[in-house]
Parts: sequence; C-alpha cells; structure tokens
Amino acid sequence: MASDRDFHSPHYGRERLDAYARIPRHRHWDGYITVVVRGGYQEAGFDGRRNLTEGDVVVHRRFDAHLDHVGPGGAELVNLPLPPGLPLPAAFRIEDPDELARLAHSDPVEAVRS
Repeated sequence: MASDRDFHSPHYGRERLDAYARIPRHRHWDGYITVVVRGGYQEAGFDGRRNLTEGDVVVHRRFDAHLDHVGPGGAELVNLPLPPGLPLPAAFRIEDPDELARLAHSDPVEAVRS
C-alpha cells in the first residue's frame, strides 16, 4: 500500500528536469496534464512505458503511479490541472507546444480547453 511519502502534488506551470535525472515511482494526489515543450524523458506507469519528446502530451489521472528517466538534454515541461471528467486519451501529440506553453502562462484553464 502506498504511503503519504509516495504522493506528490503536481507542480503547475513550467518545469525543468535536469539531464539524466531519475524520479522514482510516485503518485500524485490530483490529476494533471504534462506537455513536453523541449527535450525528452521516459515515463513508465499504469499505461506502459513511453519515450516522450517535444509535442507529446501525457495525462496523469488522479492517483496514477509512474517513474521518470530524463534524457541527456533534460526536458522542459508545462504541467496543467486536469479538470475532473475531461475525456482525454492517456497520451497524444500536439503541433505547437510553444504556443500552448505561452497560453498556459497567461490562462491555464484556456490552455487545457485548447
């Protein structure tokens, strides 16, 4: 059974992951959406293992567990709150992650809708 120390609150907004960082298996209290703006990392969780790169979007449902291994160039991400009941696939791609990152800076709710 997971303990409280296995749970993390997501960091909303921009996040930078250092090159070769390893983030052990953990869970988040709340669901959130991660958009890869630059670089890449590998995430392994309930939905399998994914090699995420610029333009990839991964949806973390409430209480999902995953671990992260960052590549040699590090990764720049944007994390957005996941509204309850929003029907999104576990992972997908977008054309312009920079535009979404700009929108998220001024209006995170609208960024999720787009």
